[in-house]
Amino acid sequence: MTPTQPTGGLEESSPTPISAPSVITTSGGVAHVLEVTGLTKRFGATTALSDVSLHVRHGEVHALLGHNGSGKSTLVKILSGYHRPDAGSISFKGQPVQLPVSSAHLAESGIAFLHQDIGLVPSASVLENVRIGRFETGVGRRIKWKAERERLREQLRSFDLKVEPDDPVNRLSASQRTIVGLLRALHNLEGHTGGLLVLDEATAALPAHETEELLAAVREIATRGISVLLITHHLNEPLILADRVSILRDGKLVMTGDVAGRTERDLAEMVIGRERRAPISRPPTTTKHGDVLVAQGLSGRILRDVSLSVGRGEILGLTGLSGSGHDEVPYALYGMSPLTAGTVSVEGERVGALNPPQSIRRGLALVSGDRAVAGGVPAATVSENLSAPSLGSLTGPARWILRAKEHTLVGSLIERFNIKPGIPGVAFSTMSGGNQQKALIGRWMASPPKVLLLDEATSGVDIGAVDEIVDTLGTFASGGGAVILASTQYEDLARLADRVLVFRDGRVSHQFRGDEITAHELLAASYGEAPPRSTTAHS
Repeated sequence: MTPTQPTGGLEESSPTPISAPSVITTSGGVAHVLEVTGLTKRFGATTALSDVSLHVRHGEVHALLGHNGSGKSTLVKILSGYHRPDAGSISFKGQPVQLPVSSAHLAESGIAFLHQDIGLVPSASVLENVRIGRFETGVGRRIKWKAERERLREQLRSFDLKVEPDDPVNRLSASQRTIVGLLRALHNLEGHTGGLLVLDEATAALPAHETEELLAAVREIATRGISVLLITHHLNEPLILADRVSILRDGKLVMTGDVAGRTERDLAEMVIGRERRAPISRPPTTTKHGDVLVAQGLSGRILRDVSLSVGRGEILGLTGLSGSGHDEVPYALYGMSPLTAGTVSVEGERVGALNPPQSIRRGLALVSGDRAVAGGVPAATVSENLSAPSLGSLTGPARWILRAKEHTLVGSLIERFNIKPGIPGVAFSTMSGGNQQKALIGRWMASPPKVLLLDEATSGVDIGAVDEIVDTLGTFASGGGAVILASTQYEDLARLADRVLVFRDGRVSHQFRGDEITAHELLAASYGEAPPRSTTAHS
């Protein structure tokens, strides 16, 4: 990495970068491997990016920070060719790029991405995942397996990764899989001088001890002259790895500067914003009538000894940064994310085997954060998606679906929850994200559960749909239902929740109640910048 010098206090500024030391240039004298100029991207009435300009110099690690909704994901999707910007331009190594960016252009320019989901084939070996499509071949185009294994074994040693080329990926730890993804990205950069590796929240789902392993691997990559664009939620990572940092807030670039001399508090102030927002008005807290669900000592993929409860008529919010474990809780309680320890009781009765059928019988319902994969069925009709939880009451003696009864139920749900287009026979995939989410929540209201578990219920939907979802959850709780809502939409939690638990490193770090709950306090606590509060996570 290029050494940097302190530049004084951290100041909010226009997107003009703060001056920094000279960096490595290519033989052509081009100082920037990536230049982004005036990028703007709108989704309907929402501006996700507004006139964003930044550049990554040759030979530097450049961190990009911002809270959820700041525009980081949109920028990465533009760089990878998933989105076309509405305005602005991109250059790789001084050459303008035709937009949207094509995969062929990325390969030709020496730009590689490692996303949070990594994209490995679990049943294939480490070698097959790293070298797929790039194997060295000999006579008759036969793969030189021995040479490939020795070459990869040497690379694995250079990253201090204690796995073998023939080990199946599904036997590796999360950090080991991520480093395998790094190696694959490096192979894609072979033959390029001064390539760029974009790490998109690569450490988000890793426990702290495994994050250290990955950061060590990134340090090794940086010593090889490869530029790195590090997109992350974690404020310590830029301080450990980066030469410079840029910060996005509400779609705008608010700061670019050297990392040297900065602290986590400096960065947190810029990510959060100095102005404290007034608390958002919320409906009065409803009267509790005893705990309906109690969880004790939950440990799992990220969770570490978490205990919590939720009462009848209560909305319990869970939040934290990516990888904090808050979003593991709904799936663990529903039986979709395995637990290594802990107990769950519903209405005072301990639940034995945690699995979705058992959870439904106990009165739990889950609305997944992934609408397309684990929520609705995209190819099925709106009617089929809405009626799915109620099929038991819609079938006759011969188990045939009573279509007239189904039609009445679906029509009432469409009207009640303002689902558009109000046409039962259209494909679920044709609806907007907001209407899909209203359908996925509303379908459980035909026979309301005791506990409604939700992950990112208001994420990625328009403001009108957010208001309707807030009303639906508030009405459900007012009727005695219990809600556990995992969300990083802090303002929505401030409007909705009676209590909010903030998670860090798999544990509850803060608890807020009533008027204590503001978007600013939740964001500050997520970054560890709020004073400790009671973590006894029971109502």
